[in-house]
Amino acid sequence: MTYEFNRKASQEAEARALDNEKLVRVRSQVQAMVGEIAPDGVRGHKIGFHRQAWGGLEDVLTSEILERQEITRGEVFAIAEEVRSGARPPTHLLAASFLWGSGTTGYGAARWNKIIEAREEQIEGALTRGLAEAQEDPIAGYTAFFGGTEWDQRENPFTKPWARINGLGPAFFTKVLYFSTPGALILDNRLANAVHTLSEIPFLVRPNGSSYAW
Repeated sequence: MTYEFNRKASQEAEARALDNEKLVRVRSQVQAMVGEIAPDGVRGHKIGFHRQAWGGLEDVLTSEILERQEITRGEVFAIAEEVRSGARPPTHLLAASFLWGSGTTGYGAARWNKIIEAREEQIEGALTRGLAEAQEDPIAGYTAFFGGTEWDQRENPFTKPWARINGLGPAFFTKVLYFSTPGALILDNRLANAVHTLSEIPFLVRPNGSSYAW
């Protein structure tokens, strides 16, 4: 499966390239944020969670993570490496990245339980397909998890050969791609707003800042 609009996307990105002033601003902001995220770098960035709310993850998280009720970006990357090596099932990466992306928000655990309780066996198959596509091309992985190339013509969840998972939208499946696939980036509402502000690329966010269906 290939993404037929790669060239069009590249052309649009070139047409909306940042000028030098914006590039300097972005670089300085990145450097400042790296120091603020964690003393030992980006991989040390910690996200807290409430262990009681996220019950059932004992087979995914180490006892150390569970006891301190914090998971680092680097620990999720480590789980992704074990998934790639076959030492863990892909559902472990989904769980860890979802936890990292949700933190202490009250609805995070509820959403996770709703997703995973639906069709766990089909979820593993969909993850396997999507991650395999992403290894060839991150955009192909995005397309697989999205369920098509058009926002208004998506395939239903768990429809082969796609990898769309019911209840898992771009904000969270791009986190799976980010941890599993070099070069893949998270695209949640916060990042979409930042990209739109810098580049004025359309159809990312509406005037009120809410997200379009990417």
